[in-house]
Amino acid sequence: MTTLALNIQTMSSREIAEVVNSRHDSVKRAIERLVEKGVISQPPLVDGEKAANGVVEKLYRVNERDSYVVVAQLCPEFTAKLVDYWQTTKNQNTFNSIKRDVETFKALKDLAETFGLEGNQALLAANKATVKLTGFNPLETLQIELVKEVQVLNLTPTQIGKELNPPLSAVATNKLLSSLGFQEKLHDQWVPTSKGKAFAIFLDTGKKHSDGTPITQLKWLSTLIPHLS
Repeated sequence: MTTLALNIQTMSSREIAEVVNSRHDSVKRAIERLVEKGVISQPPLVDGEKAANGVVEKLYRVNERDSYVVVAQLCPEFTAKLVDYWQTTKNQNTFNSIKRDVETFKALKDLAETFGLEGNQALLAANKATVKLTGFNPLETLQIELVKEVQVLNLTPTQIGKELNPPLSAVATNKLLSSLGFQEKLHDQWVPTSKGKAFAIFLDTGKKHSDGTPITQLKWLSTLIPHLS
């Protein structure tokens, strides 16, 4: 038996013959009789495989409903075989569809992480986007319930200083960050050191220098604060 094409919309007369172990000519004659009686609509006639004598055999392609009608015309017992075929076909297509949706989810999770989301936040954002794009809900399918983790804030030295005890000014906070090895001065600008890079983030201010390059602002993740006490 040749490998059957998995297609949840249609199957060929050749495939029907193989599934129910019938002659292809018998299947085609059954289709033609049913068309004449108006029981099924005229299916498209397409080219099949080339036979050993070089002749390309013509075959019909019918939808799921008509395929059941055809095998019932041949032999009622054939229906069970065809039901099994369609169920296997649909299961395989469902599996393939889920695989594609999972790849979409992974790509969206990578995108979320590119924008700075981490952990459950990245997963939830990717899940929401996957549902919107594909209709597939990974978390619901796996029966997993995630909660949003505590959001990490991006803070200026002024905001960090207010969180310290005792509170510090922006100038004093910058000096503290420098003394602890989190930042250093480069061309009169504060830049994170190798130690500070894990907590630093540069944000686009929406403004540009005279040469057209974007003006960025150095901010710090709120997770840095416990390291300043």
